[in-house]
Amino acid sequence: MLKSIFKFSGPVILSQLGYVVMGMVDLFFLGKINSTVLAAGILATQVHLMSLVFCMGFGYALTPWIQQFRYSHPALWNFQTLVAAFTGLLIAGFFIALTPLIIACFAFFQQPPEVIQAAIPFLWILQWSLLPLSLFFSCKQAAEAFEKTKYALWISLLGNGINALANPVMIFGTSFIPAFGYQGSAYATLGSRLIMGIAFMLILKPNWPQLIKTLQTSEFLKFKALYRCFLVPGWHTAWQVTFELTAFTAAGLMCGFLGKTALDAHGLVLSWASFSFMVAQGISTAGVVYVSGYLAQKKWKTMALYIKFQSRWVLFIMLGFALLFIALRWTLPRLFSSDQDIVLLASQLMWVLAAFQCFDGLQVNLSAYLRGLQDTRWPMVLTFVGYWLISIPLSYVFGFVLHGKALGIWLGLLSGLAFMAAAFWFRLRWLMRHRFNSNLQGS
Repeated sequence: MLKSIFKFSGPVILSQLGYVVMGMVDLFFLGKINSTVLAAGILATQVHLMSLVFCMGFGYALTPWIQQFRYSHPALWNFQTLVAAFTGLLIAGFFIALTPLIIACFAFFQQPPEVIQAAIPFLWILQWSLLPLSLFFSCKQAAEAFEKTKYALWISLLGNGINALANPVMIFGTSFIPAFGYQGSAYATLGSRLIMGIAFMLILKPNWPQLIKTLQTSEFLKFKALYRCFLVPGWHTAWQVTFELTAFTAAGLMCGFLGKTALDAHGLVLSWASFSFMVAQGISTAGVVYVSGYLAQKKWKTMALYIKFQSRWVLFIMLGFALLFIALRWTLPRLFSSDQDIVLLASQLMWVLAAFQCFDGLQVNLSAYLRGLQDTRWPMVLTFVGYWLISIPLSYVFGFVLHGKALGIWLGLLSGLAFMAAAFWFRLRWLMRHRFNSNLQGS
């Protein structure tokens, strides 16, 4: 079982880390210019992520949707993928149209005028990259439903290689390419994401004759009736991941009120938190596929054993990350900044980041099991409670009322994560006892 999990999730983890590595490469080169540009890049990236994860949230619902009808309606495979990609593009376009409204909110971020001014064009470029990235992510989730995870890995490696090479070229220019300054980093991200989206469509190209035949048969009528089975969970999951990310963005804004040093330290530590989170999330994708597959095949006892086994391994891996972050609490900040105040604050936040690991890894995998069981409404509600009724209020109290500043803000986030892990665990136990208990006893 362990071999199957890592055979599936290994390529997913590496491709998921590609998102984080791409952002870390951008921050690395921006930090080489000056701290103002670095702060502008962090601010624009955090705001952009709110749009990005909502688009990705709809894609998360695609894998169990395909699994649900994989055995009964295999002819719908091509159409499911295309419709999901089209839905993702529409949502991406909506968030691009909202960009002027988002920029208008920059005035409330309490950042120096030069940081706000530099962040605006950077954000616009990142927002346009939502279109190809939504296309890539829809194809990726569809491929994962059929356990074809290596496609995303190789395309992610291609995109990250292009981004790493293009960053210095676009920022500083060459004899053939003009220098775009700090905006060149965003252009490098846009170009690499465009190549990633096109590459996945070429690899996972639809079978057009079969697709046309499907449209002319009763299978298409069945599909129209079943489309809401994707839209409703997709809506729930999109809001779930958005509640999570916006809570971290709100924490970043709180750090922004404390000054540029706190914002930079928060952004750096959050990027490392995202790194370990992507590992846990990569493993969770195996949970979605296998749990939804066992559910569709009615293999109840195998499903229960799988959930227990994977959960233990996730805890073990995230504990390793916790020890690693403690050991590297001084080394990592110095790699990204020469400002001693930023390094000192980031090293202090690394202690909280270490405590994050087990709660964060457990909650994302428990959420994946619930999604595989087609339970999306309650995880959305519990996520809202955990982050917006617990984390954010406590972050404000610990950070400003009790004068804990950035450290207090992160302690508030940690409290919400602990609640999330416990709430998802109880929800999963309730489902297994009340919805699947008779099946488990009879299998």
